[in-house]
Amino acid sequence: MAESKVRVDYRVEIFAISAWLLWNRRNSIHFHCPTRPLNQVFSEAARILQDFLEAQEVAPAIDRNPVQQKWSAPAQPQYKANFDGAIFKSNDSAGLGVIIRDSNGAVIGALSARVPLPQSVAMVEALAC
Repeated sequence: MAESKVRVDYRVEIFAISAWLLWNRRNSIHFHCPTRPLNQVFSEAARILQDFLEAQEVAPAIDRNPVQQKWSAPAQPQYKANFDGAIFKSNDSAGLGVIIRDSNGAVIGALSARVPLPQSVAMVEALAC
């Protein structure tokens, strides 16, 4: 089966934008401001509509129910360290967090620290590591 393209008629939208451009042009002339030539109103209306339509394109849907990851214990007798960093732009700082657990899941050590904001997100993660 051949794909059929839906053709949408934008005459009403072009008319409304053109009317607004003409009204805006009239006000610019009244207040001695620069204006576009009258023969460019229709092409300007088409450009404005095209910009609007492109901005309305639907972004790919984001999965609102991501797969929950569960912590898994390391093999005995090893330890496992998990770390992360967060950026707080409001006060030019970053937060670092680390937790170390054994093969039973018991916490062996933990760290939470605030540091001056590094130059990059990668640096925040490296400091946490």
